[in-house]
Amino acid sequence: MRKLCLHAVRLADPEQFTARIAALTGTQAVKGRMQEKSCGDGLSVRYRRYKLIGSPGGETGQRYTVQTLEGVMLIRSDLITLYDVVFQYGPGGEAAVRDLVQRLLAGKDEYVLAEPDLKRRLAAMAGRPYPCLPRSSSWEEAVRHYLPWQLYGISWFWYLVLSDRLPRQAVRQLRVKLRRLRSCFVFFKEGLPTDKVREWQRYFRSEAETLSGLRELDVVLQQCQMIQDRTGQDMGCLIRTFTGLREEAASAFYDGNNLNGHTLRLAGFYLWAGTALDWNRSGEDAARYAWRRLGSWVEKLAELQKRYPDFHNMEDLHKLRIKVKRIRYVLQTVDVLRLPSSLVRQLKQVQDTLGFLHDDYVNSNWMDAVQRLHPDDAALDRQIQVFRTSLDARVGQSLEQVPVLWEGFLASLQDVMARHRGNGLRRRS
Repeated sequence: MRKLCLHAVRLADPEQFTARIAALTGTQAVKGRMQEKSCGDGLSVRYRRYKLIGSPGGETGQRYTVQTLEGVMLIRSDLITLYDVVFQYGPGGEAAVRDLVQRLLAGKDEYVLAEPDLKRRLAAMAGRPYPCLPRSSSWEEAVRHYLPWQLYGISWFWYLVLSDRLPRQAVRQLRVKLRRLRSCFVFFKEGLPTDKVREWQRYFRSEAETLSGLRELDVVLQQCQMIQDRTGQDMGCLIRTFTGLREEAASAFYDGNNLNGHTLRLAGFYLWAGTALDWNRSGEDAARYAWRRLGSWVEKLAELQKRYPDFHNMEDLHKLRIKVKRIRYVLQTVDVLRLPSSLVRQLKQVQDTLGFLHDDYVNSNWMDAVQRLHPDDAALDRQIQVFRTSLDARVGQSLEQVPVLWEGFLASLQDVMARHRGNGLRRRS
C-alpha cells in the first residue's frame, strides 16, 4: 500500500481538524493511543492517530483508507504543530484519492504535500539528507525514491515563499528545487507515456518561470549593493528603482498564486507517477539505467559544442548552461552514480562561470529597460554606467575561461564514461 500525506500549515479551527476531515470523507473517527518517535539530536514527534472508519473506499472497492494525525514535532528548539491527513491506497485507488485531495484543498485551510514517514520528515526538516538508494535497486524503485522527496521539499518551499512577500533566499531555493526535480524527471522519463511527460515538463517549467522575474530582480539588487559596498560609489537611485520594480513584481506574483493550488498539482503528479510506473515496468536495474542515460547525455553535450562553437554568443552559452545545470542536479541527486569529486568540482566551476555570464546578460537587459523607462534621469544613468563598468573586467576574464573550462570538463566526463564502460566489459568477461 502507498501513502500520500497532506500536512496542514494553516487551520481556521484546529480543535475541529479531525472532525472536519471525517465529515468531508463521510467517516467516523476512532481515536488511537498517543505515540512518540525520535531521531535523536533533539528531533522527535508526539502524536495521536485517528482512524476514519466507514470510508467510501471500502464500499466502492477503490481500496483506500484515510487517517489523521494530531500532535507536535520538535525540531531541536522549534515546535511545529502536526495536523496530517494520510491517504493509504493501492493500485487503482489513485482516482478516488485525487478526488478527496481536491475536495480537501478546495477549502480555506492550507496544506502542503509532506513525507508520510515521520522519522524521515523530522530528519529532512533538520537538514539531513534522505537515505541513499541501494545499488541493487530497480529503475522503478529509483523513480519512487528520487522524485517524492523532491516534491515534499518543493511543496514546503512554496509555503515559505507565499508566507513572506520578500523572501529572496526562499525564492532562489525554490527555483533550484524545481529545476532539480525537472532534471531528474527528464533523466528517468524513459518508458513513461510521452504525452503526459511533456505535459508535466511544461508545468514544472512554468512554475520555475513564475519565479524568474523575482529572482532576476533579486540578483540585480544584490549586485548593486555589492558594488556600492566594494567601491563606495552611490548606487541609491538604482537600488530604489529596482526595489520598486521588485515590489510590483511581488504584488503580481502573490495575486496570482495560492498554496493549495500548488499542493494540488504536486499531489496530482505524485499520484500520476505511481500509476504510470504500475503499467510500465522497466526491469532494468537503477545503476545500469543511470549510467546508460548519463552516457547519452554526455554524447549530446559533445554534439552541443559542435552546434554552438562561439563561446562569446550569450544565447549559445545559455543553452550550454542549461545542459550543464541539468547534469549537475542529477549527479547531486542520483547517488547510484558515483563520480570522482574532482569531476564534480570541474562541473561546478563551469556552471558558476556560465551562471555569472548569464546573470550579467540578464542584468544588462534590465539596465536597458530602466534607461528606457527613465531616459532623462542623469543620476540614474551615471549609476547604470558604474554598474556596467564594474563588471566589464570580470566578464572579459570569464569569457576567456569558458572554452578552457568546458573542454577540460567534457574531456574528464568522457574519460569517466570510457573507464566505466571498460570496467563493465571486464566484469562481463
